[in-house]
Amino acid sequence: MTHSQEIEVQSASLGNTSVVELSLTLVLLFLFSAVTMFWLKAFYHLSNISDPCYFSHLAWSFLHYRLDLVGFSPKSIDLSFFNGRVYAYWPPLSAICMMPFVWLRGGPLLFPQRVFGILVAAGAVPLIYLLILRFDGLTERCSTRAERVMTTVFFAFGTSNLIFGVVALHWFIGQLTASLALLAAILLMLDAAQNSPTKTLFAGLCFSFAVLGRANLLLTFPSWLLLGWASTLTRPPLRLRRPPAAFFVAVATAVGGAIGLCWYNYTRFGSFFEFGISYNRMAEMFKTDFARHGYTSLCYLPRNIYFELIRLPGMQLIDRRDAWLGFSIFAQCPIFLGLFAPLRRKRDVCLAAVLGMGAFLAVVSSLLILGTGWRQFGSRYFYDAVPFLIPLLRLKQIRTGWWIGLGIVSIVINIYGIGWFVPVG
Repeated sequence: MTHSQEIEVQSASLGNTSVVELSLTLVLLFLFSAVTMFWLKAFYHLSNISDPCYFSHLAWSFLHYRLDLVGFSPKSIDLSFFNGRVYAYWPPLSAICMMPFVWLRGGPLLFPQRVFGILVAAGAVPLIYLLILRFDGLTERCSTRAERVMTTVFFAFGTSNLIFGVVALHWFIGQLTASLALLAAILLMLDAAQNSPTKTLFAGLCFSFAVLGRANLLLTFPSWLLLGWASTLTRPPLRLRRPPAAFFVAVATAVGGAIGLCWYNYTRFGSFFEFGISYNRMAEMFKTDFARHGYTSLCYLPRNIYFELIRLPGMQLIDRRDAWLGFSIFAQCPIFLGLFAPLRRKRDVCLAAVLGMGAFLAVVSSLLILGTGWRQFGSRYFYDAVPFLIPLLRLKQIRTGWWIGLGIVSIVINIYGIGWFVPVG
């Protein structure tokens, strides 16, 4: 298939959608998502949830040319005390994004963190639609606008995107901003083969932002890079052509994000690879494991696999572990059971392998750390893989009835999951 034929196929998959119609669809998806999330926030009375809002305080520190958190006690939970200063161990992307808003509000205490969370979660929805649209064209899948909108809503409200946005605890916001950047990076990387310096530059910037939000996403670099040959991966025999010159712009920019994160660590703790975990005042439930095995170890793998992939809701009555430690991603989001379906086209096997590898690399480090997350509904860490799982599911052959059923059930479960965070009493 020639490049002109590719464009014709993609145009057919868009249903002759004009730029105006596409723009209107994206705006409506954003508004619908934001309004729905604001309504759910009000319905569940989530304004009463206690959260220290570390990122808005860190943004305030950045505005005053400081990297530490001002005004926090060294005994503050989940923070790191080093050389007489208190630091947040999370990467800084969320704080960087909040800086202009914190400045406008005149301080971190006045910053509406949950409004920010909802806007970020709603902002991911148009990108999900564009990613579906792009992959449908790439794989010659003729889909209607209604089908694409329905699938977008399934991913927007049937995954942790909904809970993260509405509840908006500080660690949820950290994942939301990183996921938003990774979605944009994947979407832009698909067009890198067109030798567009502008698109490849922004692809690299978005990937570097994703790494500045979630350091483990750096491991997805090979899969993200290979998506620059996505159109070739869908056509046998597999021949990776020579990358265009602009392709290296994206690579250099993405590497710059990793260098920036290392500099951020070195400036605070004197080590390129120290995030502050060694000095962290962690919860009591994690201290014993940390003293025995450290922060990462193969010893944690069986337990984390159990919590992230196997454990079902209610099993805390059997395993006697805290319900806040989460449960299987497939129980929280049944829509991902579609991953076990066969490919729609056998020739997409290489593209599916690249996307599957990206999803695996996004979560493999989370399976090796001392905890699976806490104060969560379902599987929080596996949300890092969603930007790769969305296009992977579009390559699957799933019956329409099953797809709609799994999507609706996923939405119902995650709307119910918001209620887990409602303060008692």
